[in-house]
Amino acid sequence: AYRTAIGLAGKQPSCNLDSLMSTAGIDPRQSLFLRRLLEILREDGVLDSEGSEWTFSEDANLPDPEDIWRQLLADFPGYVAEATVAGRCGMHLEGILGGAMPEDLLLLKNSVGVAADLCDASPTWRISNLAIQEALGQIVKNCPEGRRLRILELSCGAVGLTAELLTILPMERCSYVFASPDRAVRAHATAELADFAGHAVSELDIVGDLREQGQAADSFDVVIASHVLHAADKPETVMENIRWLLSRDGLLLLLERSPDRLSDLVFGTRPEWWARTVDRNRPLSRLRSMNEWQAAIECGGFIEVTTVSEPTPAGNPSTYMLVARNPEERIPESDTLERIRRSYLVLT
Repeated sequence: AYRTAIGLAGKQPSCNLDSLMSTAGIDPRQSLFLRRLLEILREDGVLDSEGSEWTFSEDANLPDPEDIWRQLLADFPGYVAEATVAGRCGMHLEGILGGAMPEDLLLLKNSVGVAADLCDASPTWRISNLAIQEALGQIVKNCPEGRRLRILELSCGAVGLTAELLTILPMERCSYVFASPDRAVRAHATAELADFAGHAVSELDIVGDLREQGQAADSFDVVIASHVLHAADKPETVMENIRWLLSRDGLLLLLERSPDRLSDLVFGTRPEWWARTVDRNRPLSRLRSMNEWQAAIECGGFIEVTTVSEPTPAGNPSTYMLVARNPEERIPESDTLERIRRSYLVLT
């Protein structure tokens, strides 16, 4: 990123965002991505900022990026998925910023997104996958004898978690629906899960009108949202739809990831990644913290919200799980809207 930035600046010692955008021919859609890259360089001490002016460090003696990449892969071979996608983004960074490299080509793998590959292959994401396996096993254990457990998975495209769950669940007591609005994701899941019995692959857009999609209320006892809800513009709408699909006393198991650099470097190449941004000087990604999702779930009318994560030195878990219960009594829509209205933050 440093070499790309200084190259785009024409090796000038300083620049501002507007001049860099203009002189380097940056795609206007990538302005927030470029702003985030500059901020990362500032955090690493190779770029200084004063007001709107950015100054490159004169003593930045950085090793060759390919050497860094090879060393990281040698030291942490289990993280080949992250290393691969980060390397691809680094190699094509200038083309992405200039609009010559379509970001969708970079973020697709086997017709589905790289997020699915990370969910299936990354040790970081696997922590939350193990947590959800444990939670679902306990739910099945506590399910009354003779009752069939109806499970819905809202997926980002990953099938590794689904395959593991279909392996450990007593399918004679469960029904499992893998759902996605994306045709390529559904085709991928149909092919990859063909050897597993007791499941269905279905089209469902959780942000859309569920009645128009032919969905019925109280259709599921458990809804698993696996790294997919951050793509929704309105969490309150998603929570309302999930509660409508769930039975009374049903459970939501939500898997998500905290905001982090890798996600910004990879998925930030898509302009919609920054849709939550209000101030262009403070790019805001789609990812939310565990506390933010807990607040959104509670505002959505769920109760008994529990968070599950692995402690980290920085305090923010990389991936995490939230478990929440649908109340036995439906909360009136007016009460839910009032909760949303009362959840705000004032910055002065």
